[in-house]
Amino acid sequence: MTDRNRSVRVWAPTEWNTLNETAVPLTTESTLPPIEACYPQDGFFARYMQYAHELTDAPDVYHLAAMLAVHSAVFATDAEVYFEVEVAKKNGEPIKRITQSPIPLWTLITGDSGDRKSTAVDIASDLAEPLIRDRIGGIGSTPEATLDLVAGRPDTFFCYSEGAQFFGQFFAPYWRHGQGIFPLLYDGRAVVKDLAGQRKKNRSGPTPTYRIEIPNPRVSLLVSVAYSHLNKAQDTDWTGGLIARMGIFYDRRVREQDFLLTNEHEQGLLRTELRQTYKAIRTQVIKQGHPIRLGIKPDALEAFRTWRMEFEGLRYLRHEKLQALHNRIPQHVLRYAAHYALSRRQLGINVGSMIPALNLGNWVATGAEMLMSLLTNDTVLQLADRIVTYCAHLPDRCIPIKSLSQILRVSFKTMNPAIEDLIARGVIKRLIGSDNGKYITLTDEAHKQLSGNTVTLRTGRDR
Repeated sequence: MTDRNRSVRVWAPTEWNTLNETAVPLTTESTLPPIEACYPQDGFFARYMQYAHELTDAPDVYHLAAMLAVHSAVFATDAEVYFEVEVAKKNGEPIKRITQSPIPLWTLITGDSGDRKSTAVDIASDLAEPLIRDRIGGIGSTPEATLDLVAGRPDTFFCYSEGAQFFGQFFAPYWRHGQGIFPLLYDGRAVVKDLAGQRKKNRSGPTPTYRIEIPNPRVSLLVSVAYSHLNKAQDTDWTGGLIARMGIFYDRRVREQDFLLTNEHEQGLLRTELRQTYKAIRTQVIKQGHPIRLGIKPDALEAFRTWRMEFEGLRYLRHEKLQALHNRIPQHVLRYAAHYALSRRQLGINVGSMIPALNLGNWVATGAEMLMSLLTNDTVLQLADRIVTYCAHLPDRCIPIKSLSQILRVSFKTMNPAIEDLIARGVIKRLIGSDNGKYITLTDEAHKQLSGNTVTLRTGRDR
């Protein structure tokens, strides 16, 4: 279904093979896992991907991202991920606590104009329309109006296939910044805000206020937009704002195909399957009296921890803006795994649901890097991160500068500013070898970060 020969740099240092469920170390020559490795091959998502692929020439990752977001709109209130986290030790014994993570997804599909982003969103939302019809909401002209909407419908689904309009509304401080209102909804925590009301004409005194209370927000968000419309995102508070909470999917269209009419028979089968799964899950929720608590099987949790430690080790060596975009990718991965489990009507997350989610996390990390580089046009940033990724996979994490220039296919003059940036940030240092050649190597602090010794497992309940 995909062009597997495209050379795309992989962020995370581990590629998960869905056939034998083992970890295969990556090299800088590796490609991203094929999109078929990013969803379970034995259920709804596999059948949907085949159906959508035949309708249009949109990149397959757009179809997967769109359907995951729509699946979130259907099941956002029905399940949460539960697992144990070691928080400390006492007398040598680990102290653990149960942690939970809600499962709504916030998704941004971006790429070049004309790459069928809106088409992918429309195909997914149309298939699930009977189940999400009454959940679709629009962003109000004020934060008060939007929060009023969410207060009345905590599982609101904001779906914008033409995202230029969406981001036009969002570029105001109360949307954009991490300390604003809307981003608070992502974590699923209770939101209680005193908002200013309207003062009646010719009335003096303080402005009246009224309280908005949203005990359990489970908002889902899906936006597709050409990256050229996101130029204003350079002014965004990357460290905590809206875009930093979104799973970012970027790709390019590589095939040409006329758009086909919807296969109504196949659409009907998929719609029936989704409806039946929804009924089965809702029956279980009603029987229990609370959302399904999706536990993570030990082998799946170990796979997640291993991926997380390696991912975090590399992430902390990167530019602070990329760190912000990568902050919540492990949370996204847990939520993807939860939706894969629900689509298979499983009440827990096993390796078969976790491994595809980890693969998809690699796609999201690369999407974030692509979006950042496109918006900033920052070749120094791009080269610096390529250098870190390459050095991290060397046995002794040391390489001649001349060899690195040849491997990255850039001149030393072009590469030197990136090296200087990394040296200034304490990520690498220069060495002179016994042959008087010039080398670079990761610093001791970078080694420490990569070892995972300073990485803690954060969850959906942690900021």
